[in-house]
Amino acid sequence: MATSPVSSSSSEPGSPFRTFEEDVGGGRAIASLRLLGAVVVLAGGAWLVVSTPTPFAGGMALLALLVALAWIGGYVRARRRTATLVLSLTPEALEVTLGDRVDRAAWADVAAVVVDEDRLVVKIERRSGEPLVLDPLWRGLGVYDLEAAIRAAWVASGAVPADGPARSRGAVP
Repeated sequence: MATSPVSSSSSEPGSPFRTFEEDVGGGRAIASLRLLGAVVVLAGGAWLVVSTPTPFAGGMALLALLVALAWIGGYVRARRRTATLVLSLTPEALEVTLGDRVDRAAWADVAAVVVDEDRLVVKIERRSGEPLVLDPLWRGLGVYDLEAAIRAAWVASGAVPADGPARSRGAVP
């Protein structure tokens, strides 16, 4: 049975209010690449200390060890995580759910939806509170597809400011 790359559902076909699930396989693949990177960094740090035993080389090897440990920790967390992320675009709000934790941004509180091209994330700027930052880790959606889906739901909710939705692209401070 073939499945659609985007796991979405809505009450009406073509509706901007949809639900997206995390691409778990893609997340695990990224975690595996980080593990491989950790092995390479550890080997490089060890070679540096053995080939050039200086305090600078020791410091660089220590830095390599810290980076490798962080990447290994990320790999372990990705493998242990059982709950999947769910992004819901409803008529009232955008909701990101991980297990029991829900991060919600009501459409009336959204000031802008922008792509941060430096970090390749979508930022939902809020009128009050911290911005919500979304990585493009949803099945079948790249960063611009994610921005377009969120923007379409925001516009369809009727909560867009009178001057229209922000069309900013690029780095967001």
